[in-house]
Amino acid sequence: MAAAYLLVKLWAAASSRLGVGPQAQDSLSQHFVDSVVVKSPLPDPLIPVVQWIFQKPGWVMAAAIAIARGTLRVNAVRGATARV
Repeated sequence: MAAAYLLVKLWAAASSRLGVGPQAQDSLSQHFVDSVVVKSPLPDPLIPVVQWIFQKPGWVMAAAIAIARGTLRVNAVRGATARV
């Protein structure tokens, strides 16, 4: 019980020093926020590519997986026959 109390007090102190915690509210709706978006100071060129891939319809992704699997299978067969 004492450890939990200490942890709560420590968390509250750290939150108040950092300016985050239970007092964080949305500036428009005045509701408490449950998450925070932190903008990275460094640009990441991979993020738009990953977002573009995963924002496609399901059938496009399934077709791409099927094509990739077929390509790997053909390359595996060609590699196996070339070694013989």
